[in-house]
Amino acid sequence: TFSMDGSGAVSIGYIQMSSGTLTNTDDAGGLVLTSNDDEDYVMEIEGGTFNNNSGLVKVTGNIASRFLKATGVEFADLTIDLTASSDEVNFTTNLDVVGDLRVDTGHLRPNVSQNITVTGATIIENAGTLGTYPNTGYTNYTFGSLVVKNTGQNYYYSPNMTTITSENDNVAINIDGNIIGNNGLLKIITPADTFIDINGTSGRFYDITIDLGGFYNISWDETFNASGTVLLTTGRLKPDSATDP
Repeated sequence: TFSMDGSGAVSIGYIQMSSGTLTNTDDAGGLVLTSNDDEDYVMEIEGGTFNNNSGLVKVTGNIASRFLKATGVEFADLTIDLTASSDEVNFTTNLDVVGDLRVDTGHLRPNVSQNITVTGATIIENAGTLGTYPNTGYTNYTFGSLVVKNTGQNYYYSPNMTTITSENDNVAINIDGNIIGNNGLLKIITPADTFIDINGTSGRFYDITIDLGGFYNISWDETFNASGTVLLTTGRLKPDSATDP
């Protein structure tokens, strides 16, 4: 058993764990992982208990192609901030984050067909990329909300389904970067009046389903485009202004 609670921000090389209990720091600076073991894992948790303690886990450094295995782990918040946009972290187990996922610099991707579930916001910024293309695996990505901030950021959407379950600051999804397709479905189930902007720098979603569970308004900004089919099950889809096509 090892606890980092009350230790402030903690920076270590990597984590290997097969039994016992590891408690993360509760400091805002979080637990920072900077390197990898001899099997190229920055985190290799195969057993035991990892207590997230509402703390951040942040992966940094010059990591050309490394792996993250987090069996049974729910991260509180997870940040990927590598040295270069070409550096990448491949997760070999399903990725579960109960807070926010942030990809600042580098590429976070499933190793084969692992799922992503994020309760809070997913934010891709600076030189960040999330997902894999082409991806023929049966993957599902679920986000509370999704933001791709600028031209240099990429979201490779799931070949199966990307689901948006909530919103952040009244915005369910805001794409100002690149959408790179796997011909999957975008499903928005935000149970509230909400706003979307899916008109990125390049690319578009394939099929889109809107099912808000009640008579809520979902407003789009700029242009609403899909390469395949748009299905409106419940809710009202409308432009944010009269000039939005």
